[in-house]
Amino acid sequence: MINLSQFFTDDYDRETLLVPAMSTVTVPVIVATLLGFNINILFGIVVLGVEIGALIVWLAANTIRDAGRALEKNLFNGVFPTTQCLRLREQDDYETKARRDLLQRITGVTLLQKAAEIRDPHEADQRIKHATEIAKEKMRDPKKYYLLRRELKSYGFWRNIIAVKWWGFNLAVLSVLCAVVLLYFAPSLSKSLPYIAVLVSLFGCFYWLIVVTKERVITAADRYKEQFFKSLSITG
Repeated sequence: MINLSQFFTDDYDRETLLVPAMSTVTVPVIVATLLGFNINILFGIVVLGVEIGALIVWLAANTIRDAGRALEKNLFNGVFPTTQCLRLREQDDYETKARRDLLQRITGVTLLQKAAEIRDPHEADQRIKHATEIAKEKMRDPKKYYLLRRELKSYGFWRNIIAVKWWGFNLAVLSVLCAVVLLYFAPSLSKSLPYIAVLVSLFGCFYWLIVVTKERVITAADRYKEQFFKSLSITG
């Protein structure tokens, strides 16, 4: 479970959990504001108190985190690119061997050779995963490994926001419908506001449908993988 205070102290949680959560509700909040609804009641900030608002954020963040992890398993078939690129049974080339040698030297974990990998692929992957986890622990300094952390946050953001893509898209579509309905059935509203609300909602639909794609997650994962090994060479 995520501790609510982490949003104020941990930049990773802010950028990979809080920002996707806020992105999901941005369009309906803007539309509600334009159309004159009291959004304070929606979030429970005024009527139910700040505590309820904090609870909503906490629940949303934990839901998004779990959804992101589930997506990761499905997207990469349970094998993260960092592990996959270290398998000798899939690519027995110079770069793979060099990366494996560097990882073994820094972590002290002995990885299985190609024949042993083929005999026991599960054990081979477990050793690679164990070695990479040790390496990550050695590269936690955010100042020294700034680029690695940046790519990690980028990957975390895209992984989590794609996990809630259809929530955000459906809310944007609902916002379009609400704005259109009020455009015709609420003549007392300023005519320009519903039109602006429709445009904002349509932009939200475009963002969720076109910009938020699985390809961005894969690209971010590949960038993190490459930066991981570049950072590992600094450690070594």
